[in-house]
Amino acid sequence: MRKKPKKQVAEWRKHILDHHQKTPSRAKRAEFPHSVVEELKNESDGLCQVCFVSRGTQTHHIMPRSRSGRGVKENGLRVCNYCHKMIHEKTSVLNKYIELQREKYGDYFWYDELDKLKFKEEA
Repeated sequence: MRKKPKKQVAEWRKHILDHHQKTPSRAKRAEFPHSVVEELKNESDGLCQVCFVSRGTQTHHIMPRSRSGRGVKENGLRVCNYCHKMIHEKTSVLNKYIELQREKYGDYFWYDELDKLKFKEEA
């Protein structure tokens, strides 16, 4: 079977979408950058920020990724394996930490810069 020759693209169409800016995906925006993880480690002195006994080995999204929680410092918490599991299993504990962050940083503490820009445009 013979391949069809490719059609030539008109000159005016070649750069028609160049002005569009591609934004990072939702999943990419939910990842904690290495710099944020390092800041959280330094602030917690390596301890779990829930029990203050074990080493904080994981970075937990206070506002879960499933609820559009972003990978920003205000949405991070260094926790041990046990406390991380407990937070995910007990909604009341998760809600407690969400409320604490709201009091400390405001209602939209988990927003990243793109969310804040969009929020300002809509207001």
